[in-house]
Amino acid sequence: VTHFVAVFADISSIKHAQAKLDYQAHHDPLTGLPNRLMLEQRLFEALTRARARQTRLALVFIDLNQFKAINDQLGHASGDEVLLADAQRLRSAVRSSDMVARLGGDEFVVLLEGLSRSSRVTDEAHQISEKLFASLAPVITLQGRDYRIGASLGVALFPDHAATLDKLIHAAD
Repeated sequence: VTHFVAVFADISSIKHAQAKLDYQAHHDPLTGLPNRLMLEQRLFEALTRARARQTRLALVFIDLNQFKAINDQLGHASGDEVLLADAQRLRSAVRSSDMVARLGGDEFVVLLEGLSRSSRVTDEAHQISEKLFASLAPVITLQGRDYRIGASLGVALFPDHAATLDKLIHAAD
């Protein structure tokens, strides 16, 4: 070899932009939680693992009860504070292997994997609900006043309540 020609190009900015777009496509812009698209991808993978390992998984839909009134009376900034606080509370209430997602508005979903099939379905659902209710129970102070944000939960367990992704989402909702 008598000559050698090389061309170098720094593509780090392109890679950074791609990573940023991927994050934006899969996460809620306010809370940073996974969005519906990422939830559905993870739920599909979780169902595959649960079938293979013969374990249960739980899907919990959560609607905040007082959110609309706070958002309407105190404004969107206060509503955003509620969403951020509740997103953090939910993340703290579950294991690091579990997923908390925001679907939009005041709707959150929690995906819990690796649950035993040996316990009763009602006991499992009750235990999960109690833990999530307790995490959302503390008051939140907005504009100098304390508010208690209640929540409505729907729990569906695989394979007990549904065996497919769509049916499990429908059962939890």
